[in-house]
Parts: sequence; C-alpha cells; structure tokens
Amino acid sequence: MKILHKSAAILSFIILVSFWLLSFSSELIGGHETIRLTKNFVFYGMFLLIPSIITTAISGFKIGQKYKGRVVEAKRKRMPFIAMIGALVLLPLAIWLRYKANYADFDSSFQIGQIGELIFGGTNIYFLGKNILAGRRLAN
Repeated sequence: MKILHKSAAILSFIILVSFWLLSFSSELIGGHETIRLTKNFVFYGMFLLIPSIITTAISGFKIGQKYKGRVVEAKRKRMPFIAMIGALVLLPLAIWLRYKANYADFDSSFQIGQIGELIFGGTNIYFLGKNILAGRRLAN
C-alpha cells in the first residue's frame, strides 16, 4: 500500500508540474497552435491525473489510519483543498480552456482563465509538494 501511495503521489505531482510548465511556457513563447496543443494535452492528461490523485487520497487515508500526530493531521487537512481545487476549478478550466483554444478564441476571458489555471495549479503543486515532504518525514 505504501508503494502504491508513494507512486501515485509522485505521478500526480509530476503531471501537475508538467501541466503548469507547459501552460506557462506555451503562453509565454508559443503561438496559438502551441497553446491549442497544450490545452488538449492538459485535457486528456486529466484522465491520468484524476485517478492518480484519487489513488493517492484513498491509499493515504488507509495508511494514515495507523499514524497520529501533527504531520499526518496536516496532510489530512490539505487533501480536501487539493481535491476541491482540482474538481471545482482546475477540471472545469481545463475543459473550458480546451474548448476556447480549439476554436481559436483567445480573448481576454481565455487569458483570465489561463491565469486562474496557473494560480490554482501552482497552489495544488504547493499542497501536493508539502504532502510529499511530510510523507518522507513519516517514512524516516
């Protein structure tokens, strides 16, 4: 169970960082076609990211039942925020930004959505990173 949890957490983190870096760099140096490809990649990547985050949460919950303390409590408190940001903000934005990019509708609302995706994606990267570091402390 610990190997599954660690693997799913690292996969989730790598995917989120990849999405963030691709989105940022495509906006910064890419043209509309690069942005469109990036938004499609992020959208389809959600089909891997969502199960990996769910696997991380479920396995972490099962493993965490054996542990007590501030580190475990902090991890437990961060998970609902990670899930809410993902389900309520990042997934809808991925769908909407993909739609807009596929129709070459790069208006100001697209730019605002892109900024939101970068901010909330960065927030989830931060929370997941803190959980990974906390998990390493627990494992030692």
